[in-house]
Amino acid sequence: MGVLEQQWCPDPDRVTDDAGLVEQLDLLRRRAARGTGKARVGLSTLARRAGLPRSTVHTYVSGRAFPPVDALDRIVQALGVPPSGLRPWGEAWFRAAADLDRRRRGTR
Repeated sequence: MGVLEQQWCPDPDRVTDDAGLVEQLDLLRRRAARGTGKARVGLSTLARRAGLPRSTVHTYVSGRAFPPVDALDRIVQALGVPPSGLRPWGEAWFRAAADLDRRRRGTR
């Protein structure tokens, strides 16, 4: 896999903060839409697959709110990640949550 291809491939191991989580979710939405003629999986489709309200999914994937880990699991599974692939996404969530907590407390 080339460098450019790796850059556009979702990788939860690259997540260090909430913005990184949003970025990787967007890449996952784009990858899941391949072959559909759309740039990314739409919010309504994603919400239906994840069993979450569309507005809730939007707040999570746009970075307006930080998702609970169970919601993240549902979203990434709805985007094609198998249950066996959830662990790296959960670890990404914990790194992002820890960074968010540090920033809220004013520590680094």
